[in-house]
Amino acid sequence: MSWTISENLKTTSSGDLVNIVKQATYRYTATRGTASAYYEKVAEFGYDEENFTPFESLTETQVIGWVQDQLGATFVSQIEQRVSDELAHEVEAAGDIGQTTFVDFECSDELELDTPNNPW
Repeated sequence: MSWTISENLKTTSSGDLVNIVKQATYRYTATRGTASAYYEKVAEFGYDEENFTPFESLTETQVIGWVQDQLGATFVSQIEQRVSDELAHEVEAAGDIGQTTFVDFECSDELELDTPNNPW
């Protein structure tokens, strides 16, 4: 079971600062044998001048921490439990093959953000 950033981070610029992380697509995955289940969604962040980390210094672990802090411990636990339950159901129904996907879609009228390659 793992938390990952599943796509490149979305960034914007402000004044002299570039690559300010505004969005991260995160994924929580549980795997048993060749079966897996995952939950994926986009987290959005605001600029925090006091806690700013230059893009080149970011780690995936740090961004996952931001995501989990934003979600809160209760919702993180709910995601982990629901994905685990779905995987158990899938394995019981079909064996340890296949994949189940949880995806939420959201429409946005915001400006398109830059997508530099992640530094890790």
